[in-house]
This record gives sequence, C-alpha cells and structure tokens, in this order.
Amino acid sequence: MKICGLTTERDVKMTMDCGADAAGVVVGAPSPRAVKPETARELLRRVDGLERVAVTVWEGVEKTVELARVVCPTAMQLHGIGTPSDLTRLREMLEEEGLREIRVITSIAIGQCPNRHDLLTMCRSYAGVSDRILLDTRTPGLWGGTGMTHDWEISRWLRKKLGRTEVILAGGLSQGNIQRAIAKVRPFGVDVSSGVEARPGIKDPDLVRRFVSSAKEA
Repeated sequence: MKICGLTTERDVKMTMDCGADAAGVVVGAPSPRAVKPETARELLRRVDGLERVAVTVWEGVEKTVELARVVCPTAMQLHGIGTPSDLTRLREMLEEEGLREIRVITSIAIGQCPNRHDLLTMCRSYAGVSDRILLDTRTPGLWGGTGMTHDWEISRWLRKKLGRTEVILAGGLSQGNIQRAIAKVRPFGVDVSSGVEARPGIKDPDLVRRFVSSAKEA
C-alpha cells in the first residue's frame, strides 16, 4: 500500500513507521500536495526500505526522464499519459540513462472511455509497457486527491480481465472503506492520499495508522 502526497519529513517518517509499502510525493502536477523536484528528492532520500514513488502529470518523454534523474525514485506514477509508444520510448531512455530499474506505473481513470470494453482495451495497451496499472477516479478539471470513489465493480472486472497485471486501486479510499474496497476488487495494492489527511498535504498520524491496519487486516 502507498501513502501518497507526502510533503514533510515528519510524514515520511510516519509512513515508514506505520508499515506502509510505498511512499509517494507529487511533483510537477497541479495539486496542493505538489512539491518542487528538489524537495521531492530530499523527501524520498529519507525513505528507507519502501518503494519511492514520484507522482507526476505526463509532459513528454524527455521531461519525465529529467524528472526521474533529479528526483531519483524507484517508480514513476504517470497521470495524463501519452501513447503506449511514448512509454516504450520512455523505458528506452531510462535504460540509456542507467535508470532501467525505475518502475513505470500508469494511471487510468475509470470513466475515461465510454464503455468498459474500450477501457479494457486501453488498460491492456498500457499494461504491456507498464509495470503496474493504477485505477483512479475520473475527475474532469481536477487532478487526484479529491476523496471521490468510483464504481469498484468496474475495477474488479478490469483486474480480472488483466490477468497477471499488477493493478493498484486508488480514488477516495479511507479507513472507513478500505476493507470493502479490497474485498471487492482484490487489487495488487492500494493508494491513499486525501483519505488520511488532517488538511491537504498534511497527514493525520491516527488516520494513517488506522488505514494501514485496516488494509493489512483485509
């Protein structure tokens, strides 16, 4: 499970202490949780033993590689993605830069396509060039951290159809619904941000601990 939208050293330490699997920072994206690349690098440098995820909006292959070079994550989570061929080129350039170990997580919004079969086609096209697929809530005009859930039945269907693809569930998750979400979708992992906050960008220690505990119980 990933605790995302970390903006302070305190929250990074809390994420490690609570037993999460990954820590995420938002960089280069229109979000109240966004930090500068240099700040993201310093925050992720303090992450020990967890996956270090840089979450960003797609701005092309070159800019994504440059961001990876500056921030030094173990995974890049990409929103507003380009084409599958763009991701193929991204992986080639990461390898050329000696960064081939960085995982690529592609975010796809439920409702992005007019029907679930088109959505499945899209997911399959990106699954072939991504390490994981993250299913999020579609929020036109907004970017992440809205606290809005989506139809988990669709996510469950996609997860089954995608077979061995590692699927991460996101969108409006909290301590109050995480066990139902996991029971319904059975994802590889879960991703939370606003659902464990005291205010945008600042995590609530009690909510983080309760979320992680509930997720592990599930």
